[in-house]
Amino acid sequence: MLVEIVEILGFLSYKILATDGTLFPAYARYKGCTYFCEDCKFIKFEGIIEKVRKRILNRLNNPEKIVPGKEIRVKVPCPSSRLPDDVKRPKVEVLTLFLKEADTEKVSIFNGVFELEKELHDAQLDLMVKRGVITRISMGDSISSDAFFFKCPKLPADMEARIGVRRDPQNPNRKQKIFGYNAVIDTSIEMGLGLELPVACSTLPGNAHEGKHYIINREQILQYHGKTSKIDLADAKYDEHNNFAFSRSNGAIPIIDYNSRREKITAAALKERGYDRNGWPYAPCGILTRPNGFDFNCQRASFSCRRQCVSSKDPKIVEYAKSCSHWINSHGFTRHMSIQKFPRLITEVIRGTDRHHKLKTLRSAAERTNATAKEDFPILSKPRVRGLGHAGILSQMAVIVVLLKRIACFIIKVTLALRKRNQNNKSPPVFFVPGPSVPKFILNLVMRE
Repeated sequence: MLVEIVEILGFLSYKILATDGTLFPAYARYKGCTYFCEDCKFIKFEGIIEKVRKRILNRLNNPEKIVPGKEIRVKVPCPSSRLPDDVKRPKVEVLTLFLKEADTEKVSIFNGVFELEKELHDAQLDLMVKRGVITRISMGDSISSDAFFFKCPKLPADMEARIGVRRDPQNPNRKQKIFGYNAVIDTSIEMGLGLELPVACSTLPGNAHEGKHYIINREQILQYHGKTSKIDLADAKYDEHNNFAFSRSNGAIPIIDYNSRREKITAAALKERGYDRNGWPYAPCGILTRPNGFDFNCQRASFSCRRQCVSSKDPKIVEYAKSCSHWINSHGFTRHMSIQKFPRLITEVIRGTDRHHKLKTLRSAAERTNATAKEDFPILSKPRVRGLGHAGILSQMAVIVVLLKRIACFIIKVTLALRKRNQNNKSPPVFFVPGPSVPKFILNLVMRE
């Protein structure tokens, strides 16, 4: 409703949308296990009474092994169903015991629980439990069938939070782990007004696939506001076929950073495959071609060598040019790269061009929105929330606060500008303050039908 009001007032056009996610911590401590699940609340240990009894009797029969206060740890294999097959199943400490000098006034109840009252009384010792949470007890017909269920000590208080990785703000060469959630926020860039307004938000666990929420956020805008964008901006985390297809099916131009993944991007490998990291093909002589426009009807980008061999100082290229069959063409060698064949690499605004670079720089608007929610208003810096539901509510509140703040600041700024202009000018009041100038190529893109 708030976004709709802002749209009615004329602040929103949705023509340029930038998407980015930001990690924020949960109000729970990460205890070192990544694969925790519901099974970790009930780790089964059968015959624990007999096993503990044998370990204590072994110490009592060998007095040199008795060290008061020394931990006696009881471990079982991790039962988590989320553990990958190639990861060795670790041992989980479910119970920690220790022996101490007997207290004549108050005998430990654990002496009786583990059926060691007589033996420990003779040794003048008590058995104590230092750590361990018993969640359930299942008693059978015999001691060997007794089953105790323990809660894993590595289980965090917030089971919906997960570990997410980002670049360390203090050192971009290092990675930083955040145990919590990820808020994916869409920001509408209003070039005419100089505004960057958040319009959609979704929250997911920290380790979830952020790229999947690109379409989820766009569908929110389409469902609730009936609007589609003209330019979609995102970083390499959103470089997926589905995201490109969704943007193009709704009439938008996707400007998404290319993720090379496991491709070989050495100079030799690029020449062998025939095109560079931006999708610019190489001519037969080895010269990198230059963009020659995009054909929207055929959905393909054109490249030509423009007879660069004329000014080349490489003797091999000069020698090849003497017998080049493409020399007769005005643009020399020409090649078309279609979106159908390269849906992620080839875009309507060709990668590596000055226009593509200028559009890509607008994506920082989404980063500024995230920074405002975490620094200017420390809503998402260290929130006291647990659970995905509460984290989602907090993310929405952060987006609402940022939206209201920027609209209010814009209105105040325009009001002060009008007041100052009317005070310095005796002419009739003017109720229009022009916004910042918008580059012509961006106007052509967002106004293209």
